[in-house]
Amino acid sequence: MSTFLVNSGVDVHRNNSERIKQVGNIERYNFQRSVPYWTNKYANMINGTDSTIWHPGAQKTDEVYIYSPDLCRSLRLEFVESHDNEYGIENYRFVLPSTTFANSSENQGFCLNSTTENKTHEIKCLPSGLMSLRSCVQCKYINSNHQYMCLLLSI
Repeated sequence: MSTFLVNSGVDVHRNNSERIKQVGNIERYNFQRSVPYWTNKYANMINGTDSTIWHPGAQKTDEVYIYSPDLCRSLRLEFVESHDNEYGIENYRFVLPSTTFANSSENQGFCLNSTTENKTHEIKCLPSGLMSLRSCVQCKYINSNHQYMCLLLSI
């Protein structure tokens, strides 16, 4: 079971008008301010919301982040389009950029440490489009943009 501490936007010690932009942001996940799964501090950060709520007055130009417990990481979303709903309210659509699972320096923290035959450590990254979740779930778990594959580890 996962536990989220979500920001309400109200704080007696600060200016609430500044804090309103933090409404819905996850402040802690399972009582922690970061996760222990990845190889650097940046990759282990918990950024954004659970994707069900954003602060009032959100704009197309906002940087939108969500934390996904299924992927054990934060994800950046980008604006792609807007449309009006049946009540005339403009809705924004944000999606994962195509570089989310790219084998690039930006994603190096999501690669796994491994020990080579000569006992040196190196970081192993999967090809672009794939991400190993082995460090955060109890199976050899590979994620791609379109599907999940899980191979149970022997216990």
